[in-house]
Amino acid sequence: MSRGRGRGGPRRTIDDDDDNEGSFSSNPFVNRPRPSTNSYNNDDNDDEQNHDFPSYWNFYFPGESYFDTCTEEAKEFINNFELFFKEMSSDANDSTLNDTNIGENKKKLLQCTMGDAGEKLLHLDYNLIKNVVPNLSEELYSKPNGTISRIEVAAHKAFSTPQENDLIKHTVRIYNFDRIMALKNFKSPQIGKFVCVKGTVVRVSNIKQVATQMSFECQKCHAIMKRHFVENTFNPPIRCKNKNCKSKKFEPNRYNAVTADWQRIRIQEIIEKDVAPSRNGEFAGDDPYEAGRMPRTVDCEISKDLVESCVPGDQVTVCGVIKVISTDQNAEGGGFRGGNSRGKSNCMYLLYLEGNSVSNSKNNSDKMSKKNNSSSSAMGDPTEFSLNDLFLVKEIAAQDNLFHLIVNSVCPAIYGHEVVKAGLALSLFGGVQRYTNTKHKLPVRGDPHLLIVGDPGLGKSQLLTAVSHVAPRGVYVCGNTTTTSGLTVTVVKDQGSGDFSLEAGALVLADQGCCCIDEFDKMRSEHQALLEAMEQQSISIAKAGIVCNLPARCSVMAAANPVGGHYNRAKTVSENLKISPALLSRFDLIFILLDSPDELRDELLSNHVMSLHVKTQNKTQRKDPSFTQMPQTQLMSSVDKKKSLKERLVKEKSFEHLPAMFLRKYIAYARKYCHPKLSDEAKDVLQRFYMSLREKHQSSDSTPITTRQLESLVRLAQGRAKLELREVVTIQDAFDVVEIMQESMYDILTDEFGQVDFRRNAGSTKGRDVNRFIDDLTRRGNHEGRSTFSKAELFHIYKNELHMDGTHFEKFIEKLNFDGYFIKTSPNGYKLTTCVEATTPSRGRASGGSMRSLPENHHSSVPPGTFYDY
Repeated sequence: MSRGRGRGGPRRTIDDDDDNEGSFSSNPFVNRPRPSTNSYNNDDNDDEQNHDFPSYWNFYFPGESYFDTCTEEAKEFINNFELFFKEMSSDANDSTLNDTNIGENKKKLLQCTMGDAGEKLLHLDYNLIKNVVPNLSEELYSKPNGTISRIEVAAHKAFSTPQENDLIKHTVRIYNFDRIMALKNFKSPQIGKFVCVKGTVVRVSNIKQVATQMSFECQKCHAIMKRHFVENTFNPPIRCKNKNCKSKKFEPNRYNAVTADWQRIRIQEIIEKDVAPSRNGEFAGDDPYEAGRMPRTVDCEISKDLVESCVPGDQVTVCGVIKVISTDQNAEGGGFRGGNSRGKSNCMYLLYLEGNSVSNSKNNSDKMSKKNNSSSSAMGDPTEFSLNDLFLVKEIAAQDNLFHLIVNSVCPAIYGHEVVKAGLALSLFGGVQRYTNTKHKLPVRGDPHLLIVGDPGLGKSQLLTAVSHVAPRGVYVCGNTTTTSGLTVTVVKDQGSGDFSLEAGALVLADQGCCCIDEFDKMRSEHQALLEAMEQQSISIAKAGIVCNLPARCSVMAAANPVGGHYNRAKTVSENLKISPALLSRFDLIFILLDSPDELRDELLSNHVMSLHVKTQNKTQRKDPSFTQMPQTQLMSSVDKKKSLKERLVKEKSFEHLPAMFLRKYIAYARKYCHPKLSDEAKDVLQRFYMSLREKHQSSDSTPITTRQLESLVRLAQGRAKLELREVVTIQDAFDVVEIMQESMYDILTDEFGQVDFRRNAGSTKGRDVNRFIDDLTRRGNHEGRSTFSKAELFHIYKNELHMDGTHFEKFIEKLNFDGYFIKTSPNGYKLTTCVEATTPSRGRASGGSMRSLPENHHSSVPPGTFYDY
């Protein structure tokens, strides 16, 4: 700690920041007149300047003498900023500027508010102050503490009023600094430098109180000495500064200590996805040396008004000073450091960032306006738009057949599957989140969820990878290497302090974006953790005494392989994936991809695959709309379209897709600024389609269609309108969404014979078939007064009347016999136990009748699981 010279005679209050033996100093603000605001504009009154200015200097530079360290360069620096602040204040209050909104912009860029600690907070945009003094960027970068303190002195002089006490300190927060540094460049030469870091918050500690100033009383002469603690280091006085005392025993006055809130956050780097696609539409990828590496993290210490400015999962921009801390001190978990392990501390140090400002991207009412922030746009933040980005969005929106362009730009490396790509595109744009009209304003999700099921090798993983690349905020995970905590939230314990903190999982990190989960069928134990996140879009946790709720407002896009390696049309989606119907019902769209032999389709697909391995795209590749034509369902005959959606989405011969970075910017703009509402025509189309589904799902053995499906239609229709930057959902948007929903439901409800069976929407076919068969036989037996049926009768009812698959009849009957529904009376005869006639004799025997004993060789002569009526 640097020390300064003491001034004045002996006093009871001693400023111990002065190491000069026997020197005393009083509070620089006690009984002193406030200096003139224009004292530095009068060059003829140097004596007055030297008399008044040290009060400001000693307040913002504790322990440093003004007479030794305040140079002419520092005076000029402070004068320039003081004049700048006064000019900005007068311009912001000018009525003529307010009429043109210029004054409001300046007020946003230059805000002075009162903090919780009784100090004034000044929020400065670096783009506004970078030309006040020459080489400001270099001054801030190389000498951050002194430069920021000078700006605070100038702010104190410019904004202090005669009615205010001079003890009100001004704290400067600088946003949008141009020295943006990646975490991989955090090295020892950058220690002590002021930089800007962008990343995702993955851990937030508890709030602690740190003493910044404390008084100590000498036990011998009772003199009071004040100590300022720098960098949270507890540094008590060594000996009394009274030259007549020299005592080394002090009593800290903790009741009068000045404290500040303190918090530590951990930031994880954002992997840059703005890479140029290859000629064939593939992503070039990141730096090959960065592949396979764990994401880097850095700890940031924030205090005062910056605490609780973010939660795990937020994307933040932190401006601060790079500093070092010993590993021993870091294990203490913050608070007071040092003082007890002198000479025994570890020589290993860690880099951390002392935050000066925190800008949260999820806060739409940020303290700082970022519309003119070109540096943030250069970092690849898709939620911030420069002027060039706005021109780009306008140019994309003006393209003809925009839906066709965006759908075929999602994953150009995969040929076909246009309807699946359309569903992915609508999920990327998402719907509009709304709130209920109740007292508590409960949120209703606006993000659609999508599931792709199919045989291996059809490009499901590539589709998800492409979606995570073009999403403004995308997280890609694989189900076979993911845990429940990795999906939601992890509670971690700090090594030194023992405090518990939260570490965000994939769903929390994907907040306001999309979470792509591959191998969805391999994570059955983690499916229960998705139920709340997919419907309420939040993660509730109650662990280690921490009860909280974190936002997870993201679209879940999953891909799964069926059990056994091939999708069985005779089974439902739930049986093919071994997934509960409760989880499947949360997906708005479910697409089934089958590898069916087709000569024309195989030829087109092979041509496309071979074209990916040559230098130029195959120009002779044929275009045939039948490549993507699949059977259409007639769920809503009232919808009449001249040309189907599949035909309109087929890729043309000469098609140039949008680069991933352009598409990402466009999606981010649409999600942020477009909030479409349904038109009357679109509402009628969606409502008629929903009512037709309700009529076809009246069967008691099928899962009913509820308002969840209607809300899915609304979300997808809003995403269709967002895709073209419209504020109203048109009737054509509703037609497109209905066709996509038809394709999805057709895939789910089609059986192995190509027939649409709405009963397949239920959870399990086996249990449902058993109930249908037994109920039909029971009604027949009670009506005809018999309980015995021949095998031929059972087969006729099973196949012709109930329309079940006759190939599994033998196993089906054996299963019913083993479960006790049938009693085998003869090789071709069965008695139904659920009929009244079949149950009456058994009650008679139980009430006193005799029961014929089984033969001695029964177990050896009768196959297991076969029951005969003796």
